[in-house]
Amino acid sequence: MWDEYKYRHSLCWTAVYKVSAAVLFLAVLPYVKRDLVIALQNWMLVPPVVGTMVAAFGFFVVHNELKLFAETKIAHYDLQKQLVFPFLTKAERRLQEPITPADFQKTLFDLYVQFLILMLFLLSLVNVLFVLHYWIPYLLKQPAKC
Repeated sequence: MWDEYKYRHSLCWTAVYKVSAAVLFLAVLPYVKRDLVIALQNWMLVPPVVGTMVAAFGFFVVHNELKLFAETKIAHYDLQKQLVFPFLTKAERRLQEPITPADFQKTLFDLYVQFLILMLFLLSLVNVLFVLHYWIPYLLKQPAKC
């Protein structure tokens, strides 16, 4: 059971890392080369917009991974209650986050991961607006360098 738990947990983090890397890579492209932004103008919005769509899609991918992880998590918790909890003191038991079938997808881990992806989406959206309303117009107003 522990191997399955670790496997599912690592899949959740792998999804978060991949989505984050893709979104960040696409978000920084308009800032890399000034001449390219001037040549392509509003076409340079495409990478940040695609990054925002990847973040939105990533939210659903991560949510699905968390759902699959939740099934393993509840089985692991039940096993832990049977085998480990009897040997813990009351103080140590209070430190354990209780998991029930009603809230097995609402643990702190689930909330933090979903919050992280949601913030990634919102920051990506803000980046699109910044590039559209400030960065591209700013570069187009600058005199050309020789």
